[in-house]
Amino acid sequence: MAFKAIRLDSGSGLSATFVPGAGMICVSLASQGKEYLDQRGGLGSYVESASTMGLPILYPWANRLARDSWKFGPRPARINPGAYRVRRDENGLAIHGTLAASSFWNVATASADENLDSASLKASLDFGAYPELLDTFPFPHRLELEFRLSGRRLAVKTSVTPVGELAVPLAYGFHPYLTLPDSERGDWTVEMPDMTSLETDSRHIPTGNSTAVAARTFALADQDLDDAFTGVSEGAEFAVSDSDTRVTVTFERGYRAGQVYAPADAGFICFEPMKAPTNALVSGRDLTSVQPGETDVAEFTIEIGEPRRSQQTGAGTPDSASAVTPGAAATAAAVVTTPARGEKRKTTSRPADPDPATATRYRLGRGDTASEIRRVARGRVESAVSNLRESPPEERAEAIHTARKDMKKLRSLLTLIRGGIGKKTYRKETRHFGDAARSLSDTRDAEVLATTLASVLEDYPDDAPAVAGLVADLNEGRRAVSASAADQSLDRTIRQVADDIEAGGRRIDDWPLTSSGWSLFDAGLERAYRGGRKSLAAVGRQAGRGSLPEPDEIHTLRKRVKEHWYELRLLRDVWSEGLKGPIAEAGRLAELLGDYNDLSVLLEELDRRRERDEATGVSEPEDLSALVDLIEHKQSQILEEGLPIARRLYAEEPGAFTARIGSYWSAWTDPADAQR
Repeated sequence: MAFKAIRLDSGSGLSATFVPGAGMICVSLASQGKEYLDQRGGLGSYVESASTMGLPILYPWANRLARDSWKFGPRPARINPGAYRVRRDENGLAIHGTLAASSFWNVATASADENLDSASLKASLDFGAYPELLDTFPFPHRLELEFRLSGRRLAVKTSVTPVGELAVPLAYGFHPYLTLPDSERGDWTVEMPDMTSLETDSRHIPTGNSTAVAARTFALADQDLDDAFTGVSEGAEFAVSDSDTRVTVTFERGYRAGQVYAPADAGFICFEPMKAPTNALVSGRDLTSVQPGETDVAEFTIEIGEPRRSQQTGAGTPDSASAVTPGAAATAAAVVTTPARGEKRKTTSRPADPDPATATRYRLGRGDTASEIRRVARGRVESAVSNLRESPPEERAEAIHTARKDMKKLRSLLTLIRGGIGKKTYRKETRHFGDAARSLSDTRDAEVLATTLASVLEDYPDDAPAVAGLVADLNEGRRAVSASAADQSLDRTIRQVADDIEAGGRRIDDWPLTSSGWSLFDAGLERAYRGGRKSLAAVGRQAGRGSLPEPDEIHTLRKRVKEHWYELRLLRDVWSEGLKGPIAEAGRLAELLGDYNDLSVLLEELDRRRERDEATGVSEPEDLSALVDLIEHKQSQILEEGLPIARRLYAEEPGAFTARIGSYWSAWTDPADAQR
């Protein structure tokens, strides 16, 4: 699956990439290698199952409808079973309209101004020309989109013009999945304007009750947001920021309603401009329309800027690298393939913990050290159990992956405190939680194969061999695994693993944390750092001989780097600014080594295919040798970027590194003692 894409460049380094053949979706908003739109399941999931990502239009209704039949004026409407591109939520409600990944769009113009300072893209869709669309929304009209990229701002203008004698109700919206690539959401500050909050029922449908809420600024932390609003003023600003960047969504005109969506632990937040509140087509609340002979125009902007001076935010780590390399303005014919890596699942809401320390849920605070360790450990257990028990079947693969990550992070915590917890307990608990994670087959391997191949073909469009058969096979494998993950037969295994993790969690209060303060960490931190230096040395020796390191050596180094990254994040509050760089570097290196590992997995798959063909006497018609060369070239590029980062991270002697972090701890927990 491949689509032509159009990329706009503002001249300031900000680029936006659109895919007309997949619903005119904006798949990337990037600057200097940093991506500000979360990719979630990627373009492939959006095309195949309408799972939103990037910046899609939700049309002709945003969010949910409480029922399938409704009426506007004299005209009844009904969503029949099997209606075109209608997606259902977990309650069976029709969600996000019918234009997800639609191929009905026509591009009118894509151009840059003469100074290459800005670029624009215009497209249209004749809604009345498609019976499958009118079956669900029987109001003929012309829909037009205009995107304009200028400076550090993307403007999105939407025009609706009736065709015929019927007025057209307006209930559409947009769903920008915004992310801050250099930090974690624990460091994000959210700003929202004055507006009216709508009470919703368990299905997220407004009940009719509402409350006026004043403008507010707050830390996102682990809050679980899925909140509906109306009464939004023209020019109202919604923003999310960290210490380096502020992303602002401004409802310039025509959008009086909105939704703020940020599932707990997800790496994105959505400020959704909406023409009307959720369910307005059914309820009629705050629903507007455009009359024949008129055109309704609405506009919002997304701006990537600097944070306000008054905002105090912390440091963080990269969430994902940019999916698009900056290029010429209004460049056409880039290839976007399915799907992007790094889907972030929709997480089940959890009640807020009353402890103020949960503003940094997975960092160690200044309180009693043993209590802080237990708090963080319990948080990982609760997260894993919640994901496994509460995720619906269609999200099971991602829930398994997230639970496995929680267990890895819990084991990193155990590694950090191994000197203070004792060998017996350390071995028992790491084995227990490790075995639980291994019991869950990671269903993302097939996804990794498909997305890794897609990234190689996208990175080398001029040199990529024709491997359509391989692409089709890997995508079919991904679909088969996804279907398997949704199979109810997995329920018993998942329930058992959740029970095992929960049982281990009940022992956390019994961990023999006999020492206190820094003495709980120093031995474990030094040992882990020493292991990272050893792995780096092994990789460096192989790379120094002019050959690509063995995949096992890269895999081991990646584990050590991720362990180091998790440990620094646990200790980040000892000096946020001082550890900001190392945490970001460790996160970036972990990502690079993960990409290298994924490429190695793809190489293994190619070897299996060639061995199979040799055994069966069937000749592979596609040029896999050329593909292998591209993969190995990409691995070399990863090493060129990653090894210098690794050398910086592991530049110190283990004892010196541990003593330095320990001095930060002492200064943070007892400033008076640190000065004596």
